[in-house]
Amino acid sequence: LRGGLWRSDDLGETWRELLPGHGPTELHAHPDRPDHLLGLFEDTRLRLSRDGGSAWEEFSQGLPSAAGEAPYMSAARFQALAA
Repeated sequence: LRGGLWRSDDLGETWRELLPGHGPTELHAHPDRPDHLLGLFEDTRLRLSRDGGSAWEEFSQGLPSAAGEAPYMSAARFQALAA
């Protein structure tokens, strides 16, 4: 199967590829703003899209890291995404 992130704006009639290759492993839409998406990429990086997945920005600033862990591998990041 071909990976990536795909989007349909016509109930699945047609699809366009937003991210070739590897898309997010977790994806959550804001309940009041469905065009705002939060994704977990490469199992460790949080990114935010404000336009339905066309463009992504890093969204990890301010999330805590445990002492001795790489800044992108803290359990707090995963708990923040789950919340």
